[in-house]
Amino acid sequence: MKKEVFPIEFVITALEQEVVDYAVPVVDLIAAQTKDPLKVLLATILSARTKDEVTAAAAKRLFAKADSLEALERLSLEELEKIIYLLVFFGIRPNILPTYLRS
Repeated sequence: MKKEVFPIEFVITALEQEVVDYAVPVVDLIAAQTKDPLKVLLATILSARTKDEVTAAAAKRLFAKADSLEALERLSLEELEKIIYLLVFFGIRPNILPTYLRS
């Protein structure tokens, strides 16, 4: 009886071709690109109930103003609100960020 060989190379190639056009969540991209736990945490907080495009823009604005925990702590609540204003429930998140980060 001849044993049939599973075509794993074919399957891997097919999967690689299929996922090329898949959109990777913005938080995953930030994690892969920056390898910065603070930025991943901030992007995760920003991304809740928000489209990735909006999260990406808000994260970019935030990271441009605050690229470290110390810089983030120096931002006023009003500055944070201006940075993340497009997010759903943005009025809640500026209050949440300092609470999380000071814990």
